[in-house]
Amino acid sequence: SISARIFAGFLLVVLVFAAVMGFTFYRMQEVGRQLDLINSSYLRLTQSSSELYIIQRNMLYWVAERSAGRGRSRFIQTQVRAARRYRLQQLEHALNVVTRTQKSQLGEHDQLFFHRTQKLLTKLKSTFEKNEAPFEKLFSDLSEKEAEREDVGESLFKDENALVGTIRRVRGSLNGRVKAVGLQIEEDQRYVVWAGLALVLALLISLIVTYRARQMLRPLKVLVEGTKRIGSGDYAE
Repeated sequence: SISARIFAGFLLVVLVFAAVMGFTFYRMQEVGRQLDLINSSYLRLTQSSSELYIIQRNMLYWVAERSAGRGRSRFIQTQVRAARRYRLQQLEHALNVVTRTQKSQLGEHDQLFFHRTQKLLTKLKSTFEKNEAPFEKLFSDLSEKEAEREDVGESLFKDENALVGTIRRVRGSLNGRVKAVGLQIEEDQRYVVWAGLALVLALLISLIVTYRARQMLRPLKVLVEGTKRIGSGDYAE
């Protein structure tokens, strides 16, 4: 019947509208969550890892210089101590960011990434703390014996060089993850655009259905009005 067709048309429009609105809302929430994750976690971790990498390269240079019998000035000793403190501070900051982020709602890929990053950063912290004693021994005034200095310097250089590789892996994984999240955000934004177009289409369909319903009901309305007039004794038309 005509009424059934009109009702089915309106029901279809309502269902399409609800589905598009729900999908758009979900995607917009996802985009917001990913942007917040980049700003609050990924970018901070990237900055910390970059600073750690620069510090670590400088530490390697100073260790090599001291192992060769150079770098004995008080200024170098002060710089090395300050760099050691600063890299531990940066590492603690990065671990705090990871721990705080893990307590938030994360997707499967993000959970796995932060779990791996936490393990690498914890390993870095353990090695930093273990190397404190060799650094003190190498850069203190007591390390004047050449053979002892060379042995300590060689061992310390090997450990610190391995740390450079670990920090480089952390930086690489962070850069890769940021790119992946950026691509996901672009994809979600495309979905939102298409959902917006679908919403506009649903509104157009609603207008068309409303217009067609009025067109289809107009003859019935005229017939009903005529029947009422005839029933009341009006035979003028």
